[in-house]
Amino acid sequence: MNTFQKHIKSIRSLRSLILLILLSSFLSLFSLSTVCFSQVQATQPAKSPTDHPPLIAQEHMIYFDRAYEHQAKQIQSSLIKSIQETQSQIQSVFAQDFEPKSLKIFLTGSTQEMLDLAMDRQGGHPPEWADGLAYPSSSEIYLVAKNLQQLQTTLKHELIHIALHQTDPNRSMPRWLNEGLSIYLSEGIPWERGILLNEAALKKKLLPFATIESAFPKYGQSASLAYAQSAHFVQYLLNQYGHDKFSKFIANLVQSGDVNSAMAQKVAFDQTAIQIEADWRSQLSQHWIFKWLSLFEESMLWGLGIALFVIGGQIKLNQRKRKLEKLRQKEQKEDELQAMWLKEFLDDQKF
Repeated sequence: MNTFQKHIKSIRSLRSLILLILLSSFLSLFSLSTVCFSQVQATQPAKSPTDHPPLIAQEHMIYFDRAYEHQAKQIQSSLIKSIQETQSQIQSVFAQDFEPKSLKIFLTGSTQEMLDLAMDRQGGHPPEWADGLAYPSSSEIYLVAKNLQQLQTTLKHELIHIALHQTDPNRSMPRWLNEGLSIYLSEGIPWERGILLNEAALKKKLLPFATIESAFPKYGQSASLAYAQSAHFVQYLLNQYGHDKFSKFIANLVQSGDVNSAMAQKVAFDQTAIQIEADWRSQLSQHWIFKWLSLFEESMLWGLGIALFVIGGQIKLNQRKRKLEKLRQKEQKEDELQAMWLKEFLDDQKF
């Protein structure tokens, strides 16, 4: 289960998640995926390396929990692939090379082990809900060794945090841009984020980006919405203006330290931040999911979800019945053949 879902503690967002599961279950019958991460700043110099022997992969060092040493080669290959893919993405979006220098990656067996190791080496108090931690000042990344696909996604996210720190050492980027880029480039816009975003737009509860420039809400629906909005807004900027203008916006922002000024430059978006946000909100309201949700009251959506679940269950039941009937017919034919052979055998014995 991803960290986005861990954040959903309000009843309203839980309802959306359950509805999504019901819809996904129905669609899967016809063969028709968030993790929240954290960029952390060290509060004291990093301590000496752990006693675990590192696996040297090119110029990077990967430290394994001993429980995963039997998968070392497979994990190394997967992580190196993620690094290369992230370098290519950053080149495309930022129009600059990304070379993670002296990168150290620590793979732990659980979230608590990751947090303990990060606190031991870096100090501070990393967020308990994180699936990955990036410390750009020391080029260290801490991960929980889950399945390889999730591991790749988390590493990409944390690598982008480090790349953004290299691009913007003075930390001029607003929080929504930093997290939005990290999420969008590593995992895109998963369905669950899209459902939450469209529900907030439908109920006019989207967060003004000015309120999430320096920090995000820590917990609950507001925190989840902040991540969803940020990723979707970054996607909108890239699609609307293209990679070239987006990279110029980033360069302007790093130089000026002002979002509105960076956006308004003619070589970038040539619009103010307020205008662009208004256009984004307007386009979001035109999305087919928004229009579809706006046709139903919440009670009707629940009824539709339950109906789809029941229909899906009935289809599964009918499929099972047909399969059992075929097996019964096959067994009946086999019994008839055996009876026929037995009769022929007995008839032969009479003579």
